[in-house]
Amino acid sequence: MIDIDAIVELHRLVLEQTNDLWLIATGLLVFELMLVALVVRATSTAIGTNHLAWFLSASIVACALSLGFGYAAKGALIEPMISFSMTGKWTFTNVTRVMSFLQIISVTAALLLFVVAFLWKSKVIASAIVNWSKA
Repeated sequence: MIDIDAIVELHRLVLEQTNDLWLIATGLLVFELMLVALVVRATSTAIGTNHLAWFLSASIVACALSLGFGYAAKGALIEPMISFSMTGKWTFTNVTRVMSFLQIISVTAALLLFVVAFLWKSKVIASAIVNWSKA
């Protein structure tokens, strides 16, 4: 039989990890949305032809996917906890494992896309921020 303290600790660790990744993804998503708007405004080009905006938008999509995967991972934890409280048997569902893994992968992809975009077009990003702060 599995110790109840171990189950509670596992549940707590998964929730903490999900919450931390949610904070990272939400912060990056909001910052990148603002950055896309500033870049499009500063370069005076349509978003359809602005490669930097598309690159940052891909990172925004990865952040949004991360939020969805985190939500699914949290939701998947509920079923085993209900089952454990009723039957006393604990099973860690594959959905929780997969969704947690996908959340980690999508946050990592978003961060990598942002870093590549920043290294690739740091002058454009910096000038967009400076122009916005002067306005």
